[in-house]
Amino acid sequence: HIVSEPYNWDGFVLSEHCGEFDEVMPLKYSLLQYKDESVVCKEHLDSAYQAIIESKYYNEVIEFGKSYLEWNGSDFVTGEEDFNFLLNNFPDYIDYEAAPNLVLKPKFINCIQLPFDGVNIEEIMLFSFPLAESEIEWSGTSLMYIVVYVNAWDEAKVLYNVSAQTLSTQINPIKFSNGVIHLEFGRGHTSGTSRSTILSFSNGNCNVEYEGIAMYFDEEGYIMMNDISAFNEHNILVFYDGLRDCYCEIKKVPLSDELTRAILSDENIAEHNYFKEDYPDREPVYAVGGKYIATYNGAFEFDDGIIVPFVHGEIIPSYEENGKPALNVNLNSETFK
Repeated sequence: HIVSEPYNWDGFVLSEHCGEFDEVMPLKYSLLQYKDESVVCKEHLDSAYQAIIESKYYNEVIEFGKSYLEWNGSDFVTGEEDFNFLLNNFPDYIDYEAAPNLVLKPKFINCIQLPFDGVNIEEIMLFSFPLAESEIEWSGTSLMYIVVYVNAWDEAKVLYNVSAQTLSTQINPIKFSNGVIHLEFGRGHTSGTSRSTILSFSNGNCNVEYEGIAMYFDEEGYIMMNDISAFNEHNILVFYDGLRDCYCEIKKVPLSDELTRAILSDENIAEHNYFKEDYPDREPVYAVGGKYIATYNGAFEFDDGIIVPFVHGEIIPSYEENGKPALNVNLNSETFK
């Protein structure tokens, strides 16, 4: 890759080459810690139990159990030839006081008590339960986790969009500068099955705000990273915009042909192996967030000719096709500080 004269990087500021930036109001966030030993009142716990008993999971698991298990006068048994791995944990959840009827009792794991809407203390309760056949993700466990939301009106609701066999018991509360708290739920047993769902809560209901693969949180409290390869560091940058009241991804801005050629041919940049040997001259080089130069092999800051690698691997510019706004923002501006 050859240019007629070396590009003069003195005083070079990437944000000056990114076109017009969108107006945004990013909300700062922090991750909250919660205690697993939260005291849950009996009425709320009973309501959560009842919500699970009335859920599709309970009905499915009970019908499955009845098709395999019979009461022999002292225990629920099944023939060896009929055994199914989904029965492995049944004995731990059977209410033997209800025998000969088959009744299952969910097990309480933990509870998060926080003002999710910024005003009212509400609860998220996590329970373990025998795995419903329709929810099988892999054969490594015969249990699943059921999430119950108890709102400010003491209504208990099973959250089907985050309950799962592979749900992580570590739920991340994300508190924003406006007082609102969102919850991030992770699931999956491999990088290929990882999923992340962020929920908001208002007026006694929950809403899916963002869905990604594996979400990571920046220590500075503005940017989140959606690692679309899950743990292999291919990140879409995300932030919560107070103007649009939603999560927004940061879009790619193709750099000019002149600047692209200069970047491709610069010996300083080449030493860092940000480009494959066969990287074509005409392949666009992108700016992301007015701060990073994103290439096929990685991402870096390059203001005033100084290279600073992006420590989280690669930045994948937003695909701009998942229904979320993709915005051109300046991460170096005061709004992100």
